[in-house]
Amino acid sequence: MESANKLDTNKKMELIGGPFMYDGLIWIPFPGLYPEPEKKFKQIRDMECRDSDVFLCSFPKAGTHWTHEILSMLLSGSVQYNQYNTIENMLEADSTLDKINSAPSRRLLITHLPYKYLPEQLQNGTGKIVYVQRNPKDLHVSMYNHLKGKGIMKEGTTWNEFIDQIFTGKLKMLGGWFQFSKDWEIEINIKKNILPLYYEEMKQDGTGNILKTAEFLNVPCKNEFAMEVADQCSFDKLKNNKLDYTALLDKNRKSTLFRKGQVGDWKNWFTVAQNECFDALYDDEMKSSNLMFTFEQ
Repeated sequence: MESANKLDTNKKMELIGGPFMYDGLIWIPFPGLYPEPEKKFKQIRDMECRDSDVFLCSFPKAGTHWTHEILSMLLSGSVQYNQYNTIENMLEADSTLDKINSAPSRRLLITHLPYKYLPEQLQNGTGKIVYVQRNPKDLHVSMYNHLKGKGIMKEGTTWNEFIDQIFTGKLKMLGGWFQFSKDWEIEINIKKNILPLYYEEMKQDGTGNILKTAEFLNVPCKNEFAMEVADQCSFDKLKNNKLDYTALLDKNRKSTLFRKGQVGDWKNWFTVAQNECFDALYDDEMKSSNLMFTFEQ
């Protein structure tokens, strides 16, 4: 096994803190995956799923924690914020799946894994998947700010250095956003147990998307309750009421989990040249894709 730091000794941005190479991909160093990824991936692959399970899947910084809070309220029938860390129910977060396996139904589980690494029973239709996705410009801006505050990037790394890694293909965490998204799109088109959600559509019509999600999960949800959930899960309320446990990783104890939550904030970061370069890359990578992202509202 090779450290991600050795993939390119001349790269401008140096990953630190343990990102590692496995199965041809760079992985986030969750305690459950490293240092024995083969063992953990086998546990996940062989995991016993339940028909009542709900898996929240996404690429990092696509709106995972926001969507998790919405799903938690729908499943509990309450607009109270959940009182546990989402990482407790994350497949790749712990060295074993003991806590998850012993948890009562209905389980709400989280993962950033590419589709092919999900439990085989889930891939075969046992359980439901809510897959949330976000336009890649805002996503990468959010990721830069998040990683910068978590000690995963070398201190002083600039936005220009970070986005250069995206353009050159040297930074492909989890295989990179493009491949990750295309692989999921294939499954969305053929699997009936996946509900795809768009971050931007959820921002524009929270109530409508909550009602759609409730119907997919087969939980009761009247329009009034959906409106209450949408209000409780507005960005400002979440930012002010939810504890960011990952702030402990920041030297200033600053939260980078909930930053702005805006659609189109990428325009404050991308230069004209960077935007043109990204558009060209997107058009090439996604030329056969039917995914429709909103880049500004």
